Amino acid sequence: MSVDPCYLSPPDELAVRVEAELDRVERWTASQPDRFPLDPHGIWEQMPAWRSSAARFLTDYGEDRRNATGHYMRASLPRLPFADGTFSLALSGFLLFTYPDRFDEEFHLRALTELLRVATDVRLHPLNDSSGSPYRHLDGLLARLRPQGVTGELLPVAGRSDRRDDLTLRLTRS
Repeated sequence: MSVDPCYLSPPDELAVRVEAELDRVERWTASQPDRFPLDPHGIWEQMPAWRSSAARFLTDYGEDRRNATGHYMRASLPRLPFADGTFSLALSGFLLFTYPDRFDEEFHLRALTELLRVATDVRLHPLNDSSGSPYRHLDGLLARLRPQGVTGELLPVAGRSDRRDDLTLRLTRS
């Protein structure tokens, strides 16, 4: 199950949005060679894999829309349309912590609380903002979640996107 506010879009419209976002990411990574390894043509070395993943996603999304399998649901944090404990694992990538200019600390707290409501194990990556700096409110958020029985664990990962994105946050509730 994947959740995103754009999942009611027709497949052809979503494909246009995905292509525009891939082009933006390609320009953005090329402008930061200190963070993102570039190939001899100045293209981020992970870009072909990201484009391939996007193509597989769009194919699957189109099949889901045609066959109504329900793998893609339109919803967004901090309110999800699932019962408590619906999932054993929730993954969130490149949303929380990435855009502190768009989502304040209170939004992050509500979003994390909601993810912990619907899943017993929550994993978040990356823990850096879009400039590559560690999310500055992380310790404060973890301190605010602790009285709710939430344990946070930083897991080392071998980052392939940004060399600085070497940690994933695992949250569990006791």
